[in-house]
Amino acid sequence: MNEERERMKEMSGNGESTEAGKSVHHERERLLATKPIVPLLLSFSIPTILSMMVHALYTVVDRMWIGRMPGGDIAMAGVGVTMPLTTVSFAFMALVGIGSTALISIKLGQKNYEDTKLALGNCLSFSLIVGLIVGAVFYIFAERLLPLFGADGESLPHALAYIRILMIFNAVNSVQFAMSSTMRGVGHPMWSVATQIVGAVVNMILDPIFVLKEYTFKIFDLKWTMDFGLGMGVKGGAVATGIAQCVSLLIVIIFFAGGSSPVPLLLRALRPRWSVLRKAFAIGMSAFAMQSVASIVQMISTRQLASLGGNLAISAMTVINSVMMFALMPVIGVGQGVQPIIGYNYGARNYRRVRSAFFAASALATVFTIVGALIIQLNSREIVALFGENHAELIELTAPAMRMVLLMLPIIGFQIMGGHYYQFIGRSIISLVLTLMRQAIVLIPLYFILPYFFGLKGIFIANPVADSMTMVLTVLVFFYEMNRLSKLIKGEKISASAIAAG
Repeated sequence: MNEERERMKEMSGNGESTEAGKSVHHERERLLATKPIVPLLLSFSIPTILSMMVHALYTVVDRMWIGRMPGGDIAMAGVGVTMPLTTVSFAFMALVGIGSTALISIKLGQKNYEDTKLALGNCLSFSLIVGLIVGAVFYIFAERLLPLFGADGESLPHALAYIRILMIFNAVNSVQFAMSSTMRGVGHPMWSVATQIVGAVVNMILDPIFVLKEYTFKIFDLKWTMDFGLGMGVKGGAVATGIAQCVSLLIVIIFFAGGSSPVPLLLRALRPRWSVLRKAFAIGMSAFAMQSVASIVQMISTRQLASLGGNLAISAMTVINSVMMFALMPVIGVGQGVQPIIGYNYGARNYRRVRSAFFAASALATVFTIVGALIIQLNSREIVALFGENHAELIELTAPAMRMVLLMLPIIGFQIMGGHYYQFIGRSIISLVLTLMRQAIVLIPLYFILPYFFGLKGIFIANPVADSMTMVLTVLVFFYEMNRLSKLIKGEKISASAIAAG
């Protein structure tokens, strides 16, 4: 009865906004169904590329300033051993946010607007629940878990200070990530970019103030000394990140509360419904598994690094992972940009556009990975110096190791698009297999086998070996998938001919 009254109120009080929402829906669907693929992909991808690169700055900027503090090399190791926990936390965000966003796009393609509203509401409610639970669990058990990942007496205090502050803000981060993801699904990628850009700018401003007590900035011949810093160290970096996430959440609230979303966020849709969550989880499970397995890989990696090279080796891999994350963010952005295109057209059975969108996205992603690889291979020392110019030993170890780890970066663009593609069309099992192939089935054994022959270097060369082996499987799987799409396209032609003849 209450739900019925709410529906009547929505119909009577928001008639104009409903009509406007329908108009926006139809225009968005027209673009997804008819606009040329390359311009459409660029219009969707450029905002998401900016969004993902800015999102990466949260982590990268933290580590850059932490590396510049006194004892920054040990502090960097402390931050590095927290990665398995932060990755698992993000896995739950991806399960809800990415799964719901893909479901929203598919339901829009099927013109099922009621399920679209339910998916949006359930995304908000469950991202909050998951964020609170994960944050509380990791805050409580961090002191027991971090030594399992390689933290020792020197790095553990830094690790605890960093992770516990992040977990206090985890629910905020969970909601802002999930709901900013749905902004893309409902056709407003620029709002999603705004949430990340504003938050990242706040983070970049606050980081040096919270981390350091004073610092001299040098730009050409100009010098300026910041002498009003709080000097909180790693704890300051986490606080700055948490405040920035709160600002991003404020942008999300403005978007949905201000009526900018063409898909309304309804109170009745907030009640968790298993029928909706099950579908979103099925789609997002691949992203969840990818992040969860990544956490296991990081745990094994840090333990092996600790045994073979100590905190210095962990710090080196922390820097490498930061650079790799930043290099791959454009690729992830392309994937999220093409997601509504592939999801909508697959739901609408426009298989020719599905195939064209995938190849266009793969080509664009490969361009980014090739450019990123060239920059890294030619400027590795300068890049590492950004994370601690005064730590010569760290630079000497990390620069050549980075070139080894990211040797196969040019081919990763297609590999990531392959895994994403199956997630976008709702076939998450295949996406999961492709993900597990690299991270669990291949990479984890290599972390144990190669160090036996090459020592610490074996950890670094395991990544390009795993990338090469996984690429072979991805190509084979997609050869089959393209044949399947070709048959579906021929079926479209036959159907269209039959309709014309009728």
